[in-house]
Amino acid sequence: GVPSGYSVGDGALYFSHEEGKSKVVVDIPFSSDTAVSSGDFVAFNGKMQAYVGHSFNSNFSFMLGQFDTPYGVEVNDSKDNLFVTQGLAYGVIPVTHMGLALKYEMNGLSLMVISGNANQKTAPTLTDDKEMALRLGWSNDKYRFSVGQVTNQIKDDAVGSYDAATTMDITAGANFGKFTLDIQSDTKTTGVISTNTTAEDITAMMVLLGYTA
Repeated sequence: GVPSGYSVGDGALYFSHEEGKSKVVVDIPFSSDTAVSSGDFVAFNGKMQAYVGHSFNSNFSFMLGQFDTPYGVEVNDSKDNLFVTQGLAYGVIPVTHMGLALKYEMNGLSLMVISGNANQKTAPTLTDDKEMALRLGWSNDKYRFSVGQVTNQIKDDAVGSYDAATTMDITAGANFGKFTLDIQSDTKTTGVISTNTTAEDITAMMVLLGYTA
C-alpha cells in the first residue's frame, strides 16, 4: 500500500573547503526510494560527489574523484533546475564521472579531458572498464556552445568480444535580456567492436527557455 508520513523527492548535504587554489567537495544526496512501496530513505545514490580540485593558474585546473558531468544543459540537483525533473535528454548522458578531469581555459575557449572508471551507476552503459571523455566549449557574455563525446569499452567474457558505448553531446545557448535559450542534442550508440555492428542507437533533444525576473 501507500506508505504513511512524508517522502523526500530530492535532497543533499554539501561540504566544501577551499584553501588557496585547492578545494575539497563532498555532496551526499538523499531521497525516498520510489521504486518500493515502503518509500525507504536512501542516501549515497548515483549523484554523489567526492573530489579534490586544484587550479594551477587562471587557465589550467584538475579534479580527482567522483564529480558531476560537464555534459548537457541541466544539472543534477533539482534545486538548480527550472523544473521538478530533468528532461528526456538527461537520461542519455552520464550523471557523474569517476576519475581524473583536466581542464584548460583561454579567451572563452575550454577543453576538458576525463579519464576514469566506468564501473558506476551513472555511466552511459553498464560497463566495468575504462571511460574516456572529451569536451570542447566556447562562450562569451551572450552565446555559448559545446560539443563532447564519452566512450566506454568492455570485454564480454562470455563471447570473447568487445562492446562499446559512445555518447555524443552537443549544446548551444544564448542570452536575450532576461530570457535564456538552451538547446541540447544527444546520441548514444552501443555495439560490438569485433563485428562492427550496432546494437542500439538512441537520440534525444531538448529545448529549454528560461526567464529571470
